[in-house]
Amino acid sequence: MMAKSVVAPIDRSKILFQVTNEPYKLSKVPKLMSSIVKSSGMSALWKGNGAQMLRIFPYAGIQFATFDFLKNTSLSSNPSKKTLSGLESMLFGGIAAV
Repeated sequence: MMAKSVVAPIDRSKILFQVTNEPYKLSKVPKLMSSIVKSSGMSALWKGNGAQMLRIFPYAGIQFATFDFLKNTSLSSNPSKKTLSGLESMLFGGIAAV
């Protein structure tokens, strides 16, 4: 959630370029962000971030919980095992992402 909030102003400017006919140029981003701040204030750069948080929080929570469940199930089935192998970690991460 923190990462999404940090990049929210850049994401907002990306979306604004997508919904206009203005061709994207990296050099135009600072000017666009400046005009947003002048017309609507600094908080306008984070407009829509609340909805993004409502989407990200349960999504990430379910992924972490699923991975943790699979990891604990795997490790408890073999008490001598302390950590997951790289393959298991990749497999469980993939399953959690699905």
